[in-house]
Amino acid sequence: MTERAERPERVDEVAKEARESFKQEALASWAAYQETGRHLPGGEVRNWLKTWGTENEPTAPECHE
Repeated sequence: MTERAERPERVDEVAKEARESFKQEALASWAAYQETGRHLPGGEVRNWLKTWGTENEPTAPECHE
């Protein structure tokens, strides 16, 4: 198999690994939430991320109980 033909297979492999990693992280986050009740609303995270790289970048938002 040529290097060019192997690339799509490698891309599929990397994508599969990334999906599995994301899934495991999501399951761990859900378990932590169920155990502690601590959470951070997505809107707060998005608003904070919009400030990244600006002069007015605040500290990360605090988790809620």
